[in-house]
Amino acid sequence: MSNDSSTGGYLPPQNPLPLNDIQLRHFFHDVIVGITGLADTRVLPAWQRNPPPIPPIDTDWCAYSFIRQAADNEPVQVQISDSLCEMRTNEQVDLLCTFYGDNAQSFSTALRDGIYMSQNREQLLLAGMGLIGVEDIQHIPEMRNERYYDRYDLTIQIRREMRRQYPILNILKAQGTIYADTNQAVIEKDFTTN
Repeated sequence: MSNDSSTGGYLPPQNPLPLNDIQLRHFFHDVIVGITGLADTRVLPAWQRNPPPIPPIDTDWCAYSFIRQAADNEPVQVQISDSLCEMRTNEQVDLLCTFYGDNAQSFSTALRDGIYMSQNREQLLLAGMGLIGVEDIQHIPEMRNERYYDRYDLTIQIRREMRRQYPILNILKAQGTIYADTNQAVIEKDFTTN
């Protein structure tokens, strides 16, 4: 049996967590493929545990990764039922997209410009996300096997709302005295709610 606010102890979230890890990578894979038109197999997560072979130097492809996740540090707690409190916060996710190949520059600008199209942002909105902006594209050729691979880096900044529910019980009954200073007189009131 898990804890709630009446038992003390740690409170794990009760609802499914927001898109993270593999699901978040799959989601942004589809966004990149959809906007750039790159082949499904040419958009790959960076830094894989078992990396696939690097495509030939002239092949167009994209490696993507999350390089930053920053919360706004001002979460709000909202009591949504007699037994559940919801923690709401906003998080900024920075997605780094690295393009390689003969048309790396063209694909990086296609993503930069295409992410601003309202129809292309629709899937972000449906997933509780919004576009903050896109940083400047950086041209950073990369040397591998004594050859320079053309490389363009693009960082997309996304904001998303995080909602997690915790078993915090609502106050159903209270008794006490409230003292208030109204600048005229001190008011004393007894109250009881059932």
